[in-house]
Amino acid sequence: MTRLLIVFLAMAACTATVRAGEPIWAKDLDAARAEAARAKKPVLLLVQDPRDPATLDAAMWIEASALRGKFVCVKARRRSETLDALSFPPQKGLLFLTAESERIAFREISGALDAVLAQVLKDPRALDVRLAEALAKPGYERMAVVSDLSACGLADHALRLMRAIEARSANSRPFPGILGEPSPEVLVVQARVDAATRLRYLQRGLARLLEAKEKEEDADDDGADATVRVRRLADARERLAYLFEDDAEGAGKDLREAFAAARKAWAAAGGKAPDAGTLKPLAEQLPPFVEKKLNEAQAAQAIFLQKYAHLPQAFRARAALLKALLAKHTFDSDERRQADRLLDEMLNASPGGDALLEAAEVLAVAVLQWRAFDARKALYEKLRKEAPSGRGSAAALLRLAEAAIREAGLDEAKEYLKAAERAAADGESPVLYAAARALRATVEGKDSPWERRWAKRKVYDVVALAPDRTAYLEALAQWDDKYFFPVLFLDDRYAPMFIRAFRPQLVVVLPSTLGVQPELSLANLRGVLLKSWTREKEVSGLPRNPSGDDLRARLDAVGDGPQGVVFADGNAGEWAGGLALAAGRFQGLEALPAAAKGHAEILDEAQAWALAADVRAGLRRWGLPNGEGHWTAATLAIDAPYRYRGERYGIYGTTYALDDLLGRDENGVRLAVTGRLIGNEERSCYQAMCSLFLEPGKALFFNTYPQKAGSAFEDYRLDAARGLLQQLVPSTLVQSNDATLANFRKLTAAPNPFGVVWINSSGGAKHWSIGGDGKGGKTEDFPVGAPAAFTVVHSGSAADPYDTSTLAGRALDGGAYFYFGAVSEPFLAAFQPAGRVVPLMLRGAPLGYALRQHPPGGFWQPWRLMVAGDPLCALREKGLERKEFKADKGPLVMRGEQFLPAKKFLEGK
Repeated sequence: MTRLLIVFLAMAACTATVRAGEPIWAKDLDAARAEAARAKKPVLLLVQDPRDPATLDAAMWIEASALRGKFVCVKARRRSETLDALSFPPQKGLLFLTAESERIAFREISGALDAVLAQVLKDPRALDVRLAEALAKPGYERMAVVSDLSACGLADHALRLMRAIEARSANSRPFPGILGEPSPEVLVVQARVDAATRLRYLQRGLARLLEAKEKEEDADDDGADATVRVRRLADARERLAYLFEDDAEGAGKDLREAFAAARKAWAAAGGKAPDAGTLKPLAEQLPPFVEKKLNEAQAAQAIFLQKYAHLPQAFRARAALLKALLAKHTFDSDERRQADRLLDEMLNASPGGDALLEAAEVLAVAVLQWRAFDARKALYEKLRKEAPSGRGSAAALLRLAEAAIREAGLDEAKEYLKAAERAAADGESPVLYAAARALRATVEGKDSPWERRWAKRKVYDVVALAPDRTAYLEALAQWDDKYFFPVLFLDDRYAPMFIRAFRPQLVVVLPSTLGVQPELSLANLRGVLLKSWTREKEVSGLPRNPSGDDLRARLDAVGDGPQGVVFADGNAGEWAGGLALAAGRFQGLEALPAAAKGHAEILDEAQAWALAADVRAGLRRWGLPNGEGHWTAATLAIDAPYRYRGERYGIYGTTYALDDLLGRDENGVRLAVTGRLIGNEERSCYQAMCSLFLEPGKALFFNTYPQKAGSAFEDYRLDAARGLLQQLVPSTLVQSNDATLANFRKLTAAPNPFGVVWINSSGGAKHWSIGGDGKGGKTEDFPVGAPAAFTVVHSGSAADPYDTSTLAGRALDGGAYFYFGAVSEPFLAAFQPAGRVVPLMLRGAPLGYALRQHPPGGFWQPWRLMVAGDPLCALREKGLERKEFKADKGPLVMRGEQFLPAKKFLEGK
C-alpha cells in the first residue's frame, strides 16, 4: 500500500508555505471562498462524518501536510448548512472547489494525501470546464477528468467522456487501464451502481418528507434533512441521465415528467417543500424504477465479476456488492448464497494490499455477521500477512477484537488489538491507534481502579456520620495514603441504606460543630484533599492554600498519578460526593466556571464544545491523558446541563447527552469517560461512598427482548453475561415468558436485593415494556431501597435523571449510585451488549469504560448515553481489606464522637 502521510512528520517543511501561527482552517466556507479569491488558491473542503474515523484522521493529515499552504482549508460536518449550500455534496471526503464553489474534484480519504493534493494542483479548474474541454478535444491525456468524474459520483458523465475518447482516439484499446484507471466496462458497472444508489437515496428522502407532511409536522423542521435531500436531487435530475438511456418511453418517460413537475412545484413554493399531492406521483413511480435499476446494476456487477475475477477491480466490485448486501436488514436465500460466495471468493483471493485494505472492514463485518470463530481467525491471518499496515486493517482488527470480547476471548482480543495498533501506527490512523491502545488497556485490566495505589489502603471497619459540612470535611481530612473509612452525612435515608449494605463493626456519630459553615471554595476543598492523602504527623507542614502543583507533588510522593479529575462547584450539592471521590481515588480537583447554568438548561452546540474545551484544559493541568493510551475519567460534581442540541439524526430529534461530549478532543475523539453525581450533599456523598467501598451481593439480568435467533436482539441476549458474572456475584436471569411485571415486582420488592441490575427494555422516560398485565411497567415499578448499579438498555430512561417521576430519577433517588441510560432515542446498536461488557467488568474495568463504544463502531462519537455516578465505579474480586478500629485508642475524627454498634444504630432508624 502507498503509505498514508505520517502525522506530524513535516512540520518544518510546512513553514515553507504556511507562516508560523497562521490559522490552518478557515472559519467557514464563505470565509474560505473570500480568501481563495484573494489569494488565487483552490479551496480544500474536508467533509467530516463524525462516525467515520478516516475523516477525523484527515484533519490531522492535512495539518501536517507540506502542501496545505497551497489551498484554503475549511472543515464542515455532514448535514451542515455549509453543505446544504452546495449541489450534490459528498457525505464525507475531500472536496476541492474554486473560489466560486465550482467543483474541481472529490476524493475518498485513502492512499497518499500529498499525491492527491499534488494532482489537484496540476489543474485546479472547475470540473465542468475540464469536462467540456475534454469532450471537445478528447485524448488519453484527459483520463484524469474521467477519474475525477468517477470519484465525484458522476460515473455516467465519466462513461460518456470515456466513450468519446475511445471513439476518436487512433490508438484506442478495448479496455485501457483495466489494472489502474477506469475502463469503459468498469465505468458501465460503476455508472449503474452510482446512479441507482442516488435514486434510492432520493426515494428514501422523499418518503421521509411525505411522512412528515402526513403527520402535519413542519417539513422544514422535522423533515428538514429530507427536504434538502429531495430538492437537491430533483433539481439535478440531469445527473441521473444514464439511468434513462434505455427507458425513453414507459417508466422512464413518466418519471422524467414527475421530476419536471416536482422541480416546477419547488420553484413555485419559493424553495420550500410543496404540498404532498405534487410530490406523490414522483414518490409512487420511484420504488419500482429504483428496484429495476438496482437489479440491473447488480446484474452488471455479476457479469463483470465473472469476466475479470482475477483483477483488483473485481475484488473492489465484490466488496461493493457485499457491502450492499450487508446494508439490507433481511435478505432471501439466494442473496445469502450470493453473500457466502462473495465472502469465500474474497477470503481466498490475493488482490494486493490496496484493494484488501479498502475492503478489510467490509470483510470483517461480513465474517462477524455470518461466520464463526474459524473465519475470524482466517481473516486475521490474511490481514496480518497481506495488509499488516493501514487504516482498513486497523478498523477490521478492532471489529474482530470486539467480537472476541463478546465471546469472552480476551486473550484472542488482545492479539487482535496488538495487530490493530501496528496497523494504525506511524500516522496511518491516529484515531484507530488511540482506540486500539485504550481498548487493549481495558482488556488487560491495566486501567482498573483496583490496580491503583489508592486501592491498597486499608479500611477502618466503621462508618462516620457527619451532622454538618464542617464535620464532614474534618472526617475526610482524617484519611491518609494508608487508611480511610466511609463518611456520610447523618440523615434518615441514605446513611442507613449504606450501613445496611456495608455492615460495619461500628457507626461513629460525629458531634455537631455548631459553628460557621465553611467556605466551599476551590482552595479550601483542595486543602482538605491534600490532608486526605497525608499522614497525621506530616499535616502541620502542608501549605495553607495548596495549589494544583502542591497536590500533584503529593501524589508523586505517594507514588500514584491521577486516573481522573473531579470538576466541583461548592455552590452545588454534588460537591460533597465529588470531594470524596477525589480524595478516595487520588484524583485531581478543578472548578468548571463555564458550567454555571443549572441542569434544566439545554446548551447549543457551540456552548457544548466550549465547555468541552474547558474540561480538556482541566485534564491537561493534571497531565491527562498521560500518553500511555488509557482513557481517563472526568467526574462532574456540579449542577450543570446534561443535554445539548446537536445535529439532527434522521427524524429522531436533536437532543444529545452533554456528558458524552465532555472529555473529548476537538474532533470528538474520546480522551475521558465522563460521569456525573446527581443530588444534594447527602445523596452525592452516598453515591461516592457506595462506589468506593461497596461490593454488590447479587445481580439481576432482566430481558424483555424476544429470544428469536437471527433477530436484531440476538446480540443482546443475557445468558452468557449472567453465566460469566455468576463466577463473581450470584446472578439471576429472567427472560422470555418469565419476564413479567409480576415477577419483576416480586424479585425487586423494596429493599431491592440486587446490587447489579441490567434491564433490556424499551419505552420512554416514565414507562417501559414488560409482559404480564398488558400495560407495561411504570416509574414506580423500578426497584429502590438499597445501593445498586443500573444499566438500562432502553430508549429514553434517562431523559431527566433529576426528575423522580422518571425511571432514572426514581432509581437514583431510591438508592442507585450508578446509572447508565439514554437521554433520547439512541437506537439499540448504541448500547454495548452485556456479553461484551461483563468480560471487561471481570477484568476490573470501570463500568463507564466497559459500556462505551470504540471506533469504528457506529455510535462511538458524541451521542445520547450518559453515566450518572462515578465513571470509575468497578466491580472487584474481593473487598478492600478492613481493619478493626478501637475506640479506646482515641477519636476517629474529633472529640465528642458517639460510638454505636451498627445493628443498634439501624434499630434506632
